[in-house]
Amino acid sequence: MEQKTEPCPLCGKEEDSWENKIKEKEQQEKHLRAFIAGRESLDILSKRENEVMDCFFNKGMNDFRMIATLLRVSPSAIETYYDRAMDKLMNMDFEL
Repeated sequence: MEQKTEPCPLCGKEEDSWENKIKEKEQQEKHLRAFIAGRESLDILSKRENEVMDCFFNKGMNDFRMIATLLRVSPSAIETYYDRAMDKLMNMDFEL
């Protein structure tokens, strides 16, 4: 017999669905970390593209102007490096 959980008194959702969402989120984050770490070992990205991706993902800098200031290039150059890197990463054939 299946055990039924009590719904949340605030939102009405069952605890199991919330726990499942948390587990899914943790799994996605684990895959993302593996993906980000793996990109550095593939020699697909240029040195500058890797620097931009490191700033964006590892340092949490999501503003191209901040990254541009750190790397001493223009924000439009950062946007170009980011777009090129993402295009290369999205065209990779990989499994997690």
